[in-house]
Amino acid sequence: MATTPTPEDGLPGTTVSSAAGRGRALFWLSVLFLVVTQGTGFAAEVHTGQRVEIAGPLDEDVYSLGRDIVISGAVVGDIAALGQSVTMTGSSGGSVNAAALELRVDGQIGGSARLAGQQVVVGGKVTGDVVAAARSMVLGSQGVVGRDLVVATDELVVEGRVVRQLVGTAGSVTISGIVSGVQITADRVVVKQGARIEGDLIYTSDARAQVEDGAVVAGRLVRKRPAAPAGQNPVARTLAGVVGAALLGLVVLWLAPPLLPAASEALRRSPLASLAGALAGLIVLPLAIVVVVVAAIYSGVGGPLAVLLVAALTCGLVLSEVIAGFTVGGLLLRRTGVDPRDQFGAAFLCVLVGVVIIGILAAVPYVGAAIVGVVALAGFGAGLVAFLRWRRIARSVNILGSNVSS
Repeated sequence: MATTPTPEDGLPGTTVSSAAGRGRALFWLSVLFLVVTQGTGFAAEVHTGQRVEIAGPLDEDVYSLGRDIVISGAVVGDIAALGQSVTMTGSSGGSVNAAALELRVDGQIGGSARLAGQQVVVGGKVTGDVVAAARSMVLGSQGVVGRDLVVATDELVVEGRVVRQLVGTAGSVTISGIVSGVQITADRVVVKQGARIEGDLIYTSDARAQVEDGAVVAGRLVRKRPAAPAGQNPVARTLAGVVGAALLGLVVLWLAPPLLPAASEALRRSPLASLAGALAGLIVLPLAIVVVVVAAIYSGVGGPLAVLLVAALTCGLVLSEVIAGFTVGGLLLRRTGVDPRDQFGAAFLCVLVGVVIIGILAAVPYVGAAIVGVVALAGFGAGLVAFLRWRRIARSVNILGSNVSS
């Protein structure tokens, strides 16, 4: 075993919670996968059915939805696949975004791969990065990641080659291949005989890494001590929630200025309708998603609609706190002469004041959870009511315009 003389020790000020880190990483990797998959799917050729076989060659992007998906041909563009099992032995000239209970990639990918599943195996060559969220993740002995391997998993096995860094969080990590460098948060780290880490092995764990005889760590071997879970600090949790909601509100005001005022007006004028709309939406939308997905799998129709419904439900839930915060902040600041309809800064100030108030109330013991629940329902329902009103107005304008032209 070759290592530098740097002692393995805990570093002050670098403590990280492995459990909290793995949870956050899994959440954000899943969100990243959904966003990228949706963006690819709408521009792609759609393949749906109980069993989908893509033999190729195809000169465009491919979107596939089914129970069992097999990709054995060459695809020039990107690939997006969602199913119970996904197997890829062909090639993609672009990126691959896939989610399945059992996911295996043995082909070649010219871009990056974003993978989510219960069991993920990469046995082929990926030119770019591999970003994976899985219960278990294996980079096979013939697998090559041309750039970084970023993971959130319970069990990680690296038998192949990672050209750049191995980064992420895991329950257990076993390395028997070649990696340029490692920065990992894990409960257990094992470097097997014959493995080679060409740079540093920096890990956060309660237990020391097991580096077997015959394994090579060419750089530093550094262990960081894990801290207590961040979730035990209510102040930090509240601040994180407030900052996240405020930044999201800033993005919404920048990209879609009419959205928050319209939803806020719906919530102020029809609070009961907003709550009723939220309850109806949270029942109807998931049922509609299930029906459309089943129809897409068995009849081959409705794949893009399923993605659209999932995106609508996700956006509604994500924006609920921002809508409620904008409403609360607007009601308070209007008494001081601030009108959020006047300018961008006033609108963002309303969002900031509102989410701070909601964050403080949510931190109150016993009643905080109930407050968060009501806020989520009210904001989600207000957004739904505002959207339905906008659709009704747009339809009436179209009808009026057609009558005038006729």
